[in-house]
Amino acid sequence: METNNKIKTITDDLAEFDYDDKCMVVRLLEAWNSERLPTVFFQSGIKIARYTYSVCLINDENQVAMLNGEKLERYLFLPHDEDVEGFIEDIVTKYTPEDFDEFEDVYYIRDYANQARYRLPDNWFFYDYHKDDD
Repeated sequence: METNNKIKTITDDLAEFDYDDKCMVVRLLEAWNSERLPTVFFQSGIKIARYTYSVCLINDENQVAMLNGEKLERYLFLPHDEDVEGFIEDIVTKYTPEDFDEFEDVYYIRDYANQARYRLPDNWFFYDYHKDDD
C-alpha cells in the first residue's frame, strides 16, 4: 500500500496481522457499526490497515480513524510538523499554538476542531498567530 510520507509503516495485507491486530479489526468494525465513522472522515475507499502500532481505517484521502479507548476517532497528521500526530484532544492538551512554527498547523487544528464540533481550550481559541521574521 502506497501512502504519503506522514503515514509511517503501514500495511493493509491482513496476512501480516497478528492475533492482537485481528482482534482490533473486530473492535474497529464493531465501533464503526455502532457509532458510525468519525466526523470529517470521508467515506471513499475505506480500508483496514495497520499503522505503526495500531490497527486503523484509512480512506482514499489518507485520513486515518482509530479507536481512542472504545470510541472511533480521526487520528490527525499535521501538514507541516511531521512530529505531531494524534487525536485532537491529545494534541491540544500536549501543545499550545505557540509550539508550532507554521500557522497552517494551527489553522489545521482549529479548522478540524470546528468541523468536528470539538471545543478547543481558550488558549487555542484566542491565540493570534504572529511569528517574528527577524
